Amino acid sequence: MDNLQNPTLRQNDKIHRDTVEKINELVAKNHELFPQHYEPGQNSEEIDAAANEHFQRVFSADDNQVDSRIEELIKTMQNFKESPEVKEQEIYACMLHGLFDEYRFLHRYP
Repeated sequence: MDNLQNPTLRQNDKIHRDTVEKINELVAKNHELFPQHYEPGQNSEEIDAAANEHFQRVFSADDNQVDSRIEELIKTMQNFKESPEVKEQEIYACMLHGLFDEYRFLHRYP
């Protein structure tokens, strides 16, 4: 999560300061709840594959399906976050971690 501490990203005019602060709070909370996902090699291949499968549904969508797939992804993540199933919680944490990793490239997005 070092990429979130990058001063270049914090000063990026495309990213509102409040947004950066909220993301940093979420990262800290995620780290507190799922410390195992911040240690190299802790995500099993099965968990990684499941998380990637959810993102692929968005990325592979036709233009007219993207919005509904994003809404579906958000609902899935919300359900996994609250799930009593440890595996679903781990998939949620892996997905969230992946989103935070992708955050470092936000300034490159069109």
